[in-house]
Amino acid sequence: IPLNQSVQRLAHPNWEIAFQTGRVWRTSVDDDGLRYSLPFALVERNANCTHNGVMTWAVDGDGQASRVAYQIASETCAYLKFDMWGTLRSQFTLQEDVADPQLLASFRENRRRQLPVRPLAALTELGEGIDASRFAAVADMDPADTTVSGLVVDGQHYRSDCPTRHGPYPYCDEILLPSVSLAKSIFGGLALMRLEAIEPGAAKATVASLLPECAAAGWGSVTIENALDLATDRYLDTAVEADESLPEHVEFLYADTHREKIEFACRFFPKKAEPGKVWAYHSSDTYVAGAAMRALLERDRPEEHIDLYRELVVEPLWSPLELGAAIRSTRTTYDPSAHALIGWGLSFQPDDIARIGAWLQAGAPLPDSLSIDKELFDGAMQRNPNDRGLPAGAANVRYNNGFWGFDIAEFIGCDKPVWVPFMSGHGGISVVMFPNDTVFYHFTDGYVYRWREAAIESNKIRNMCL
Repeated sequence: IPLNQSVQRLAHPNWEIAFQTGRVWRTSVDDDGLRYSLPFALVERNANCTHNGVMTWAVDGDGQASRVAYQIASETCAYLKFDMWGTLRSQFTLQEDVADPQLLASFRENRRRQLPVRPLAALTELGEGIDASRFAAVADMDPADTTVSGLVVDGQHYRSDCPTRHGPYPYCDEILLPSVSLAKSIFGGLALMRLEAIEPGAAKATVASLLPECAAAGWGSVTIENALDLATDRYLDTAVEADESLPEHVEFLYADTHREKIEFACRFFPKKAEPGKVWAYHSSDTYVAGAAMRALLERDRPEEHIDLYRELVVEPLWSPLELGAAIRSTRTTYDPSAHALIGWGLSFQPDDIARIGAWLQAGAPLPDSLSIDKELFDGAMQRNPNDRGLPAGAANVRYNNGFWGFDIAEFIGCDKPVWVPFMSGHGGISVVMFPNDTVFYHFTDGYVYRWREAAIESNKIRNMCL
């Protein structure tokens, strides 16, 4: 069990690394030697591409370690795919009593709370005519682009294996998944819901009153909620990801410091409309929302260096759920201010995302001493017909408080709207909370964002038209 399962910085200019829980066993009954196997991931610096692998080594009875053999044969990354293998020098040092009792207790409780897993193929037992394969791939998607897919039904987690180019990944429970823009929902969106619950009126606070860089750029009446809604009134092109893909915006994503990021985010896009009226997809706007939330908290506590993610999401939300260790930290800027990236930069495992989806679908229940804002939550989860959010690229697609909404009535043959909240990430990542109490997710990297087939099959489990 690695003591640190977060993404760890390296001296390398392009890559960081994370380790997950592996296995250790004796090489034979009569031998004091041990063999170790450890899943790990290379994670792109300042971004979210995640390349999963396994390393293995042996330590003999005298404490001498073999070379470490490693192999990477899969990734969740739309623009960079590779196989990698080799050996490394190693040194074994035995340390007594390094295990943190709290870490071990949290590890055991997380394992206890994880959903039971069955093969995706077992979904055929839930109803006549269910084609489980349609949850794993769609007609125009290359199966090789899939990292993992799953469906949660009544507390049961049906999951695919984790294919690689050289056989199934042996640690599918532990495989590290990138959030990319899922973070806009489960970090940005939930953070504002929590902030509004403890600081009423925070969502309507103006960005300009909190961030001098945006005040100087004339942001006027743009609120934190406007920024989270990607409706700041500033854009060049409202086509989906048109502005996001500009070279200047890509440079913003890879900028190391908060100063570089916030100066771009506040100044680059021109004012074209009134706040809250027009949607244009910018990760830079989500970054502004996060920076403003942190500034609001630090306004009353100027002596503190506030970890926004830990204060608004990890401690009040993830800790009661006993989620895994990997999701409890976020990537930040590489300067002393360490601003969270907000709109990307989380990592987690399949059980984490399955349980988060089920928790959101259940209304995000929390202990009595904790809460999130119900109005913001209901809007994000398409529970308020008067607050669907702004049209986002099509009339039947909306965006609200960091979450997407999609009317799937046409897909499943309903004669009235069926609005479905979902989360979406770059390359082909989706987490969908269907109104029949099923949660679908798939992590792919072939630029295919479709989940129509999953909606049709899920509707066979329980009718969403009723």
